[in-house]
Amino acid sequence: MEIALIAPPSLLDYVKNREYHMVLPVYLKDSNYYRYYYERTSILAPVVHTMLDCGAYEGEALGGSELLNLAHDLRADEVISPDTMGDAVASYKKLTKLLSYRKHPSRAHKRNFHIMVPVQGRSVEECYAFVDRVAAIAAGNAIKTFGLPKCLVETTSWAEIRITLLRYIQERYEGAFDVHLLGYNSHGETLQAALRGARSMDTSMPFVVAAAGWSLGEHKQIPRDRELDLREAMTSTPPDPELVKGNIDLLDAWAHISSSDQPYLLTSSPVDGETITRALYVGEQGPESRMFHDGEKIIHKPEGNYND
Repeated sequence: MEIALIAPPSLLDYVKNREYHMVLPVYLKDSNYYRYYYERTSILAPVVHTMLDCGAYEGEALGGSELLNLAHDLRADEVISPDTMGDAVASYKKLTKLLSYRKHPSRAHKRNFHIMVPVQGRSVEECYAFVDRVAAIAAGNAIKTFGLPKCLVETTSWAEIRITLLRYIQERYEGAFDVHLLGYNSHGETLQAALRGARSMDTSMPFVVAAAGWSLGEHKQIPRDRELDLREAMTSTPPDPELVKGNIDLLDAWAHISSSDQPYLLTSSPVDGETITRALYVGEQGPESRMFHDGEKIIHKPEGNYND
C-alpha cells in the first residue's frame, strides 16, 4: 500500500521523493505550496500520482467546477469528488453535479482525470448501497477509485467499517476499482488494509503526532479539531525532525507489511508502570494482534483472534 503524506507548506521536503501525493486546497493559498505542486506535476507527471482533495475534511470544500479547473491547472491524476460527511444522499448529488461539469462541452479541451468517490453513509448497509449506486454509473465517467474516509468509523459507529468496505468492494467488483483510505485511524487498520490490498492511504499523522510530541506508535487518538490546530501550528513551529522521520519510517513499514513478516512487532510503550508490547501475526483469517506484558515471551502464534 502506498502512502501519500500530507505535509504542510513548511515541510514539503519530506514528500519530495515519494510517488503518491495528496494536495489540499486549503494549503494552495500558500504560493510556495502551489508553485511546488505546479512545478512537480509538470516535470514528474509520468512518475508521480497526484490526487487533489475536495477540502471537505478541513471545512473548506471546493465546488465542482472550481475543483476541476484547479485539477487541470495542477495536472492532477485523480480528483476526490465533493462529499458530505455521513450523508450518502447529499454526497451522491455532489458527485452527479461534478460529473455534469466534467462532461460540459466547455471542458472538452481540458485534461480528463480519474474520479475518486468517497463512500458515505450512517450504516454498513447504507455504505454498501452507496458503493453499488456509484459502481452502476462508473463506466464512462472515469470513476476508478473508491475512497474510504476516516470519519466512517464515527458515522457508522463501527471500528471495522473501512476494512469491511474494502473487502466488499474487492469481492463484489473483482478488482474493477482501486480502494484508497482517506486518512489514518490506527496501526491495526493500516496493517489490515495493506495486507488486503488497498492501493493507497493519505495522512498527515506523522507530522501531526510529532507536533504533539508523540511517536506514531503510541496509539493516541487525536480529535479532528485538535488535528487541524496542530496542522496550522506546524506552519510556524516545525516538529522535531527525528520524530517526524521515525513516524514516516514506521508508517511506511506498516503499509508495506507482507504475510512473510511473522511476527511483526508493532510498538512497546509504558502502561501503568510496565512495558506493553504489541505484536501482529498473519493467519488464514487475516491479521491478528496481541498485547504482551513485561517478561511474557512473544510466542510464534497467539491463541484466538485479537483484531483491533
